[in-house]
Amino acid sequence: MKYDRKKVFDVIGKTNVHVDFHTPPYQREVGKDFNGDRFGKMLKSANIDSISFFGKDYHGMSFYNTKYGTKHPNMENDMLKEAIEGCHKHEVKVIVYYALGLDAEIVKQHPEWTQVDMEGIKHGSCENNNVGWVCFNSPYTEEIFIPQITEVMESYNIDGFFFDELFYYEKACVCPFCKSNMKKLGLDYTNAEDVTFYRAKSCDIFAERITKIVNDYNEDLVVLYNPTTNIVGIMDNLVPHENVINVGGHETGWGYINMPMEARHVRNYDLPILGMTGIFHRRWGDFGTVKHEAQLRYELAEMLSHHFVVSIGDHMRPRGVLEQAKYDVIGEAFKYAKSLNLPVEAKPAKDIAIVTPGVYDSAMYIEGRSDSHTFEWPIADGLSGSAKILLDTHQQFDIITERQALDVINEFNLLIIPEAGALQSQTAEAIKKFVAEGGSLLVTGNSSFDKGEFSLGEVLGIRYLSEGPYDKSSSVYLRLNDYNEGLADGIDFKAYSGYIQVIVRDNAEVKAGIVGPSAGGRHYASLYKGGPAERLLESPGIVYNRYGKGQAVYIACDLFTAYYEYAYYGHKRLLNNIITSLQEKRLLDCDGSANVRVNAMIANEGMFVHIVNYYPEDGGSTIPRINCWPPAIDVTLKVFEPKATEVTAVTNAKYKALFKDGYVEVKLYGISLYEVLIIK
Repeated sequence: MKYDRKKVFDVIGKTNVHVDFHTPPYQREVGKDFNGDRFGKMLKSANIDSISFFGKDYHGMSFYNTKYGTKHPNMENDMLKEAIEGCHKHEVKVIVYYALGLDAEIVKQHPEWTQVDMEGIKHGSCENNNVGWVCFNSPYTEEIFIPQITEVMESYNIDGFFFDELFYYEKACVCPFCKSNMKKLGLDYTNAEDVTFYRAKSCDIFAERITKIVNDYNEDLVVLYNPTTNIVGIMDNLVPHENVINVGGHETGWGYINMPMEARHVRNYDLPILGMTGIFHRRWGDFGTVKHEAQLRYELAEMLSHHFVVSIGDHMRPRGVLEQAKYDVIGEAFKYAKSLNLPVEAKPAKDIAIVTPGVYDSAMYIEGRSDSHTFEWPIADGLSGSAKILLDTHQQFDIITERQALDVINEFNLLIIPEAGALQSQTAEAIKKFVAEGGSLLVTGNSSFDKGEFSLGEVLGIRYLSEGPYDKSSSVYLRLNDYNEGLADGIDFKAYSGYIQVIVRDNAEVKAGIVGPSAGGRHYASLYKGGPAERLLESPGIVYNRYGKGQAVYIACDLFTAYYEYAYYGHKRLLNNIITSLQEKRLLDCDGSANVRVNAMIANEGMFVHIVNYYPEDGGSTIPRINCWPPAIDVTLKVFEPKATEVTAVTNAKYKALFKDGYVEVKLYGISLYEVLIIK
């Protein structure tokens, strides 16, 4: 997809609001108090450059005069028309929202268009949500959706489309239309892998068709799909079909790691990024609540630290009225964001890459759970654990897929592949070449294991033997011969994990052994995760190997997952010791606590170094919340930038800089929630 970056930024601006309006058909007096001019004026006064405004919601209700869809039965006016006219009058761009896979009204009118999972269940609605799941391979696409977006482009002066919910229900779809198409393609609709493949292909084809229709009508219209990527299962196959990537962040149980993880992935695509959070306390549509300004400012700072366009989500009340108190808070936050004047054209400084296996030609799906009291995202696995380690120890890093890795791994100094399974053969070859030419590699658990052997075994200096007889419920221990700085002496190190038995090859060095738990461990009183350490086993726990000009470390346990799940400081110290031992020059460092996040971005003006200081309070039975401004703290920042001669502050930071041995050491005094420096 070709696009003009300047035109895209001219549409989305630097600040955006996403105003939800999911409104069921039984709601009365919809839009009765809506006034387009007042609406646009209010947005402009809140420092808003663009808005996502509803064309069609997931109930299937349209909020304009449509010939093809279903206009909300209790709405007399044309809200979309009034919103566009009012917003444009006050220089606010309008991106029209459309729900894609969710349309309760359509599946009510056409139950034969409903998604069907492999167990034969038709998902006409989600319990308590009145949401219907419609299949993109049904006539819905030809008879409803394409005519609707075409009539909007022809009848209204819009600036783009926000296409939401391009996904299927879990294990869907084997409706009659999908079955017929799969047969023609030689696919088996009773085979889960074929269904997954075709589900992804269906989303790809749909997005490609819709984007072409929009571009052919007006190539200046912005197009984005939500979700494009999701850290639960990164998928990048939709990227070619849009010119903006939308990234969600901090709502409900996603917590404080979701946005930093998402950001470090999506910033590696050559597209403008729209970072989004909500104005609500708990989740989208939590009416009667407004986030504390410090919480909102922190969430925006996480996005701004990657030079994203910032977006805040709201939900308009049924009569078409925005709540002024929310926009007072939003307006101040956006005023601050704009005052920083960060360049939108910036790229991350490169040091470490987490490589997550798979090319993810797989459409996002929703599991059969709808309550968000405790979203368990990101889940505890190697990806989330390795990201958390690098965040907590203030490293500069990115998260890349195998598809990206083939093009960019040589830009990094260290690759981490965290207990994530098989690699594709071309990826393994590229990584071998990377290490042979002088790169560093850290691999844990089953990473690169496929069909009985490690594809990176030669690089790692190991051969696969078997799965160890213990798992995390009866954890093994590590007896460290190295990497033990800051750890207690004479105590075998609990892995909170099982292990993989390997054989050391050639001249590789064993840096730690595996110690098994007591044979009768389950009978010990007050035990946790197995009995005490007892027997030194033959299998190594940590192996170091030189390969060509480079070096590699293999850890036989799932330590990244364990750190994310159990937050043991010992894992943090051990993993940090190993990671830093693999770094000849560390690009970024900070002596602040794990609550301080740092990140470096490169732009024409120099290297922008961002320091985000969050200060959560105990949340009781929910995730912690930020309900007050953080106390001022001092931190020392260290950046490897040999050519640097000058440090300036974008914010009001007080600092003192020292240039020595290629490093810039900056002492910051009394930093607030967010500080930005430029090093050049």
